[in-house]
Amino acid sequence: MGHLATFADNVGGVIISELMAINRTTLADEDGEFPDWIELQNTTESPVNLLGYGLSDDPDNLFKWNFPEIELAHGEYLLVFASGKNRRSREMPLSSKSEVNNIPANIPGLKLWFDALDADTLTLDEQNRVVRWQSKVAQPDMPPLGQPGPIDPGKLDGLLLWLDAADKETLETENGRVTLWKDKSDRGNDAFQAERNRQPALEELDNNLSAIVMDGQDDVFHFNKINNIRTVFWVLAESKVASAAYRPLLGDMKAFHFARSSDRALFHGGANTYANHGQSWINGERIDPSRTYPPVERLGLVTTITSEPSSASNLASDRFLPGRNWQGQIAEVLIYNRPLDTATRRAIENHLVEKWSIASDDLPHVGRSATQSNTYRQPKLAREPLTGLPILRFDGLDDHLLFQRQSFVRTVFVVAREDAHATKSHRAMLGDLKQSQLNRGGDRLIYYPKGHFGRYQSLVRINGQKVDPTATQLPESIFLLTSSASFNIQTDLIGSDRLVSDRNWHGDIGEILIYDRQLNSHEIDKIEAWLMAKWGLPASMLHTNFKLRSGNDIVILTSPLGQRIDSLPVLDCPPDATVGVMAESAGHFIFGQPTPGAANRSKPYLGCLGSPRFAKPAGLYSQPIDLEINPPDSFSELRFTLNGSLPSPEAERYAEAIHLSEPTVVRVRAFRTGFLPGPVAT
Repeated sequence: MGHLATFADNVGGVIISELMAINRTTLADEDGEFPDWIELQNTTESPVNLLGYGLSDDPDNLFKWNFPEIELAHGEYLLVFASGKNRRSREMPLSSKSEVNNIPANIPGLKLWFDALDADTLTLDEQNRVVRWQSKVAQPDMPPLGQPGPIDPGKLDGLLLWLDAADKETLETENGRVTLWKDKSDRGNDAFQAERNRQPALEELDNNLSAIVMDGQDDVFHFNKINNIRTVFWVLAESKVASAAYRPLLGDMKAFHFARSSDRALFHGGANTYANHGQSWINGERIDPSRTYPPVERLGLVTTITSEPSSASNLASDRFLPGRNWQGQIAEVLIYNRPLDTATRRAIENHLVEKWSIASDDLPHVGRSATQSNTYRQPKLAREPLTGLPILRFDGLDDHLLFQRQSFVRTVFVVAREDAHATKSHRAMLGDLKQSQLNRGGDRLIYYPKGHFGRYQSLVRINGQKVDPTATQLPESIFLLTSSASFNIQTDLIGSDRLVSDRNWHGDIGEILIYDRQLNSHEIDKIEAWLMAKWGLPASMLHTNFKLRSGNDIVILTSPLGQRIDSLPVLDCPPDATVGVMAESAGHFIFGQPTPGAANRSKPYLGCLGSPRFAKPAGLYSQPIDLEINPPDSFSELRFTLNGSLPSPEAERYAEAIHLSEPTVVRVRAFRTGFLPGPVAT
């Protein structure tokens, strides 16, 4: 059983805050190997230059390994691998200089830029969970929310149709199906459907709101034909399972002024599609409707001013042609007979944004954002352990962020690090609610061999080096991934592929650049060089000339003048556990959940337990046996299972020999209050 020892108090402000003597799967170095590591922290209020400091595992040779000139800022952590490789040079990340920090924006086609180093772009809660990650791409034509103030749509002249699912008195249902949706415009243009199998469903939303749900097969509402449509507002969300087809938001028996595109874009580019040749906005941002998808899966706001007076008589079918029915939610529709000016349009948008809570998830004050309103699915702001730089950490379970869909992406840059414990499933850094062009391959492959990057022409590079993405695994260490495609990529997710349960990213993401065109080689080289300098890639870490010996070692930090600054024992710990200190507690502890590059906030233990010992060896016995098990010490209690599962503290307690009359898998583990549970014996 490992136990703690007491050493000299820290006297220099720089401490040995954590160390790991058996690194099996926790943290890879720049070579993709898993050596032991030591973590230092500067606890003083001022920077400390480590030049001349000694690090050693030998009390008789305090300068066994010397630090190069590295400045450690107040509160900063520094990792040193105890690998025996003896490397004293490190490529430090460069902070963005003002004269060059707009290199990505100076290259045409930049649509989204997420940068974890820019603290002003992150909205966090009190637990450092990321609520919003704002893009740095400027949107100068997008007025802030609240300017002008919201107004009641019914008070504007020219209102031809107002369908509002939030007003339940306007909805008539029968057996859960909506038969009538009353028009609130006083024009009598009620939307109706008499046929039972074509009536949409009604879905209850949060905040006592509701939405109509069209099935994409034959659900449709009819209303009196309207011939002078100029401005339309929709609050809607297309289903993520809706197939690519001409699924319109408004339709007519003859005209197709609001025709959808077959590639899922908002409107078709035909001459008679007056909606496409006018102006359109999604969530208040001006868009090209022939190159932009409608909001998917969560409600968004679509606004259109047509180029000419347009006609419609149904919601939502294109001339009743098969396969051309809207599939998804429709919460509100407003139609006016005049092009609304900018101030009036924004006032209506602000009203709808506030009413349907679109602003909290989709509509930022400036620029575009990736957001997550569910606390349990928010990634956390953390520090990348090798570089020490801020990143977003995704848990691999359900953490993800959503942003407005980009439908014509051609070049993407991502700075990331996959967690060493990530399972070998198709875990995506970027993805889409509906499409899978960025689908990862299994076994850590960059892209799926039978996917788009395996079938179509593309360029993929890791840290500036060209690779075959369908045969190359992601590095174990932090990396820059560049993907340039000859095909259009759709994406609206960070950290997930279509929200499939085992395809969520497990690891860190530091920066994302998304362009709507294939950059040329000079442009790619320029951005890669800038990102690699900014993030210190490829990582170059410090390595001592000695390795740690679990249970029989001590690590000592010494000042240039020979004064022993701090020390930490290397206790007998199980693999991937650490010894470290806590800011508000005296002494040393053992941690079952390491935190390289960050404060030790996981549960501390006073020591770790050993493995139980079976009195009989494993094997086949010709007759029943009574199996005795000995604990690793006199203070531990044993918990066991007979079904092959891992013993927990709630498993059956071992009190006497276990009688076994047939072949059985016995698993047992030692537990003790305040101590890290021992390894499982089987």
